[in-house]
Amino acid sequence: MEFNSKTTTSVTVTWSNLATTRVTSWRIQYTPKGTNNWTNKTEKSPTANLENLTSGQTYTVRVYSRSGSSESQEPLEREVTISEYAVK
Repeated sequence: MEFNSKTTTSVTVTWSNLATTRVTSWRIQYTPKGTNNWTNKTEKSPTANLENLTSGQTYTVRVYSRSGSSESQEPLEREVTISEYAVK
């Protein structure tokens, strides 16, 4: 999982499809570190733009692969800190 295109309120997350079954979508969850206020997104491709984030806050990000109604048990998981300054 990689984080790109960081601004003071957003980040783009990309990941590789390592699933052994056909993936139909991905569920992305993110929350400020140390909280359980998860925001969920669903994407059809291995990239997502996370918006309306708080500058200076660290977020925990999880990505689950989905195949039909089944979902991976172990997500990809990383942390990212949203900078007070945009990174180009």
